[in-house]
Amino acid sequence: MLNTVNASLGPNQPGGNEFAPGGNVQTETNFNFDVVRDLDVGFGTGMLSLALGAEWREEEFEVIAGDPASYAIGPLVSQGFSLGSNGFNGFNPRTAGSHARDNWAVYVDAETRFTEQLLLAAAVRHEDFSDFGGTTNWKLTGRYDVTDAFALRGAVSTGFRAPTPGQANAEQVITEFSDGRLLDSATLAPTNPIARYYGAEPLQPEESANASLGLVWNSGGWLTTLDAYRIETEDRIALSAGFTVTDEDRAALVAGGNPEAASISKVKFFVNDFDTTTTGVDLVSSYASKHFGGDTTYSLAANWNRTEVDEFTPGIISEARVKKIEESLPRTKGYLGVTHQREVFHASLRLNYYGSFYEDHLDSDVVRPEDGGLPIHGDSAVTVDADVGWKFASGLYFSLGAQNLFDEKPDENPWAGVAGARYPVHTPYGFNGGFYYARVGYGF
Repeated sequence: MLNTVNASLGPNQPGGNEFAPGGNVQTETNFNFDVVRDLDVGFGTGMLSLALGAEWREEEFEVIAGDPASYAIGPLVSQGFSLGSNGFNGFNPRTAGSHARDNWAVYVDAETRFTEQLLLAAAVRHEDFSDFGGTTNWKLTGRYDVTDAFALRGAVSTGFRAPTPGQANAEQVITEFSDGRLLDSATLAPTNPIARYYGAEPLQPEESANASLGLVWNSGGWLTTLDAYRIETEDRIALSAGFTVTDEDRAALVAGGNPEAASISKVKFFVNDFDTTTTGVDLVSSYASKHFGGDTTYSLAANWNRTEVDEFTPGIISEARVKKIEESLPRTKGYLGVTHQREVFHASLRLNYYGSFYEDHLDSDVVRPEDGGLPIHGDSAVTVDADVGWKFASGLYFSLGAQNLFDEKPDENPWAGVAGARYPVHTPYGFNGGFYYARVGYGF
């Protein structure tokens, strides 16, 4: 951290106003063993594809303490001056250290054709975590070829995701805009005494149930798939709403042995606090032809997707956070593309469509402007990508192209006067406009 101060130290700043706030290190160690074999069995078409495997994994998350000045609580903190290096507080020795967990898993996966038309597969995996215990998850899939050109397919499965040691133990204090002011906001581990003061509890795993059903059509150069899916997730992990640290809270926390609470104004922490249901439809289609004197492929992909928050705790997850979970990603998205290859020449053109989206600017946690919220309702948009190039037998190749050819940008952020951000940061096609390139190379 350069050119900043620890305001609570007054004039006693480190040389060059330079701070080393420490850091984080994530280390993962994995060992896998897998066996795959086709077996001749006495049922169906006679062949069974079998896979067996085992895995051991260790995850370690380390917090490295910063230099003393980066987290120091100076004598001026009693006068309201913030402690720690301004902009990003250093990690203090109390939160520094390593947090590790290991887990092992075994699985079996089997697939066979019971008839020439019916393919079925099943898989089961058991996993045991040193901190969360064991879980068993499974998947069943099937495909039925009605004709040589038309098939039905489907799947049902369960899922499990344990919070990482980083999610469970990461902490940071940053200076950010909140309620129109620059304040020190802390993201704390759920086990931190300050987080527990506001209702934090140790994280638990997320669990899910999934189902899909689809159609496949492959005939005359056309390949089309249409799949519908539903995903139900329980105990999803996300950052909580920001809790305001009142003067009474601050006094109680400091008196309880948490001196760093002296200048914190907001507190957030990771929490298991909401369930969601996601439903959607995927359509993918392509047609291969000999148009324009070469190989020309037309492609279309479209997705409709909706996530609904089924259950949450008001006050822990804000109304704005719920709205962002449900609407920050477009409900509709797709593209229409054409690629052409003829001798040494190739070209492609793609039109991309993005539906509307919602953003809570600076995570104001309030939906309505009249209540102090900073909502952004982004419009739908179409962008165009194009590429032309030549690749010669000698190995020389070059191409010209553009992503977002016509420099499409989202409507400007109506709240840009608050902490800048000229464009909405959640816009699905970015806010940098067009990207234009030329490539040349030689392959040998």
